[in-house]
Amino acid sequence: MARKTKEEAAQTRVEILDAALSEFLEKGFSRSTLDSIGARAGYTRGAVYWHFKDKAAIYVALAEEMEKRSEAHLDVDVNSTPASLEALIQFFTGYMIFIEEDERFQQYYRLVYLNTEYAEELAPVLDQFRKQQRETLAWLEYCLHHIQQQGGMAKEVSLKLAALSLYSLSQGIILTWFTDPDAFSLSDEGRQTLLQWVPPNAIK
Repeated sequence: MARKTKEEAAQTRVEILDAALSEFLEKGFSRSTLDSIGARAGYTRGAVYWHFKDKAAIYVALAEEMEKRSEAHLDVDVNSTPASLEALIQFFTGYMIFIEEDERFQQYYRLVYLNTEYAEELAPVLDQFRKQQRETLAWLEYCLHHIQQQGGMAKEVSLKLAALSLYSLSQGIILTWFTDPDAFSLSDEGRQTLLQWVPPNAIK
């Protein structure tokens, strides 16, 4: 019986997150409430409070879910390092393809890019985003250093700037696609655009 109760609690949490994502997309974060999220999910405000202390905690939980979702799809191994620039770019193109194919991931990032007002209440979320961004840039710089040491990139290249340019290009393509998904295919033209990336003086 206890096991069933635990499973039901986990299911309730999932349903609250689903409802919150729909509410945030439809009304925006600031105009959504725990009451409206609970009502959409079919639960009381108290049930929502039992799982999440506030709306920001729900947003953080959504971000954590999506991070795990993308890692599982891309089979990310934090201990591995791409052996070439081509392999590194392929990682980002795989991410783009995943975004275009996974509807829930699309909904979440549409929320992040277009439907969120980042007020003081979401300071923990912004802190998390900044942390993830810095970790990604540090990982990219490490990967580029490894590629450079293996002779795959000229020694004159600034690893910090190369990492920043690749990250910024990928994020810009994704944001452009979310603004107007009918303008181009993220997994086709978006991917082809990213494949054009080469840092200045990268090739010997």
